[in-house]
Amino acid sequence: MKLGTMQVVLKSADDAANFERARRLGLAGIEPDLSLEELADPNHPRVNRLRKLIEHTGVVVPSVCLGVYNEDGLIAKPDRQPIIIREIGVAIQWAAALGSKVILLPFFFANDPRDDSAQLKRTAELLAPLCAQAASRGVVLCYEGTLAAEQLHEMADRIKVPDGFGVYFDLANVVWVGMDGPQQIRLQGDLIRQVHMKETKIGPGDVRPGQGRVDYKASAQALAEIGFDQWLILETPATTRDEELIRDIALTRNYFPID
Repeated sequence: MKLGTMQVVLKSADDAANFERARRLGLAGIEPDLSLEELADPNHPRVNRLRKLIEHTGVVVPSVCLGVYNEDGLIAKPDRQPIIIREIGVAIQWAAALGSKVILLPFFFANDPRDDSAQLKRTAELLAPLCAQAASRGVVLCYEGTLAAEQLHEMADRIKVPDGFGVYFDLANVVWVGMDGPQQIRLQGDLIRQVHMKETKIGPGDVRPGQGRVDYKASAQALAEIGFDQWLILETPATTRDEELIRDIALTRNYFPID
């Protein structure tokens, strides 16, 4: 298992500073957020900047995050669907250019299909051609949201592109919405392609790891049982203080078999 971090955790808009800090802290990867401006341009200058930073620091980009769709994604904005579909296509090009295997596609709040079978079916219909496009470039579109294992397997069955669709599992979000995290890991099984290391006391990510309700030991055991050996990405509270991240990294290594 490899350990990386979301860009936002490092609390800097400067990619060079983020990559150098990640390298110094012993993190193997960074998950950058892509803006709407960047999603409109597969040849945006940031692509080459990131590629040069990967080469210079040895810190890789295992995944890219489309956090701009947290509330205004495929389901929430039907009138924007054609534009969003084009933007996700650009994200696939970014991921392929950066050597990323995963794209985080969030489905929260108004963009959440919930357990509505009609919405779930429509979501699968929209994702199927995008997942096929992603698979052709060696990339997986990963759902992150509040659906339970049964609905996620239904979605995967409808999409019918196992190499292009997966789940980005968040250790804290399942607790936040009242699910049993280790049980969900076992039920979701090989749909899980990447995992967020996060904590929750009341809301998602509201405290540092170890200060909330996530059972990391049981979660690590469940991940081992399903054979998960991919990336674990920190989504901890943003900080400029190295000592806080060093503690979070040490706690993570204590529970999970990080390379």
